[in-house]
Amino acid sequence: MEILVSELGHGEIEEFCELIREVYDEFVAPDYPDEGNAEFHSFLTEKNIHDRMHNGQITVCAKAGGRMAGACGFRDVSHLSLFFVGRDYQNRGVGRMMFAYALRKIKKDHPEEKVITVNSSPYALAVYKRLGFVQTGERQQKNGIISYPMEYEI
Repeated sequence: MEILVSELGHGEIEEFCELIREVYDEFVAPDYPDEGNAEFHSFLTEKNIHDRMHNGQITVCAKAGGRMAGACGFRDVSHLSLFFVGRDYQNRGVGRMMFAYALRKIKKDHPEEKVITVNSSPYALAVYKRLGFVQTGERQQKNGIISYPMEYEI
């Protein structure tokens, strides 16, 4: 099945958020305390995504057969804050395609950026390493969100 990667459209925000919630709840939430899960869900709102898009933040989606397959979002151009691939599309290169799309956009529109950062969940550490990110610090926990700081040199 063909995967199409593009910037997220305003009419796709609800489906984008639904995909992220599904993937988060299945794969990430089990590693987090209740406080962290509540923090994540309070952050992931349609209004928040809409506001980020309106403020020029990079928000990318992958679709397969018209269905949302992946979701990727940046904060402040160079911080990858959302990166989720639906269960049926994992290990098929969807994440790599979204990251490559976003990376091209950053290089074109923000050539001054030299590093992309991410705070990886324990579940996604191996995924980010395969994309070329390097861990830059030890395990952190803030508001119940467990993460590992990582960087990618552009």
